Amino acid sequence: MKTIAIAIALSSLASSAAAEGPGLRIARIHIPHHDAEARVAVRYPRGAGGTPTRHAEDAVVQGIEAFADADPAQGTFPVVLFSHGMGGTDRAQAWLGAGLADLGAIVVMFEPPQLDLARGRHVRRCAAPDPRRRSVEGA
Repeated sequence: MKTIAIAIALSSLASSAAAEGPGLRIARIHIPHHDAEARVAVRYPRGAGGTPTRHAEDAVVQGIEAFADADPAQGTFPVVLFSHGMGGTDRAQAWLGAGLADLGAIVVMFEPPQLDLARGRHVRRCAAPDPRRRSVEGA
C-alpha cells in the first residue's frame, strides 16, 4: 500500500511538471550552400522563467504549451536533431517535440530552406541526398 501511495505521489509530480510545458526558443540560422535562412525551433527541459505561450496553434490545432525563452533546466540531456521531411514544419510536429522535451530531451527541430511544398519551393533539388545532408549539418 505504501508503494502505491508513493507511486501516485510521484506520478502526480511528474504530470504537473510536464503540464507546465517545455522551454522553447525559435531562431533563424544561415545555411551557406542554400544562401538562405532556416528556421530552428528548440524545445528543452525548462528551468525557471520564460513567457507562457501556446505554440503551433491555429484554427484547427489546439497548440502546445511552452515557455518562450525560458532558462534551460540544470543537468545533462540527450539531443534529438529532428528533420521533419518535405512539406512539413516544426509547428506540425510540435506535439512530438514537446513530448520528447517533457521526457528530458533537447529537441532541435530544423526547417531547411526549400523543403516546404506549401510555399511552392523547388523540391526536386532538395530531395537529393547531398543538399539535404548539408542542410542538416548546418543546424
